[in-house]
Amino acid sequence: LDINRVIGFKGFGLKIWNAVTFFLKFAIADTNFKPDLSTIHVDNPKLSFIDRWILNKLSRTIKNFNTSLENYSFGEAVQVIYSFWKDCLCDVYIEAIKAVIKSGSEEQKELTRNILFKSIDSALKIMHPITPFITEELYQRVHFEVLLKTNPDADQESIPSVCVAEFPSDLSFINDDIERFGDLVGEIAHKI
Repeated sequence: LDINRVIGFKGFGLKIWNAVTFFLKFAIADTNFKPDLSTIHVDNPKLSFIDRWILNKLSRTIKNFNTSLENYSFGEAVQVIYSFWKDCLCDVYIEAIKAVIKSGSEEQKELTRNILFKSIDSALKIMHPITPFITEELYQRVHFEVLLKTNPDADQESIPSVCVAEFPSDLSFINDDIERFGDLVGEIAHKI
């Protein structure tokens, strides 16, 4: 067992924790956020490039994770979800949306909150078979805080476990053009 890998995965757990904290403390703080995922569809012209990019990455993650599990490639499955959290959601999308959350129009903010909610919720569900304890804790926190927005008398016991939540299956955002353009932008950004 390589101690550096253990330390690396501890840092990864912290990164996930911080992503959820960003959602709870900054993205939905001081709002009456109620998830409305009906606005997140391929034909919505109000989705920005970065929104379509993260939803493309999420759809690809769902597809690749399922394929890896079906083929009993558990190491590959871990790498797929690790890459989504670290390389896509935390390092790119959350950084890109900070300006929208701070100073975008109310409509932009609401759409961005919904996309971030969908991304975090789906990624926690995908990751649950691999890291059940942290994903259960964070899933409960996210759903309880969202529930409190609409029902201040809510009880955390009313939140079902992530174990019984529907596993993500939306592959509608897979788009090769967005993938290629996003990869190009990423390469340019890393060279700067």
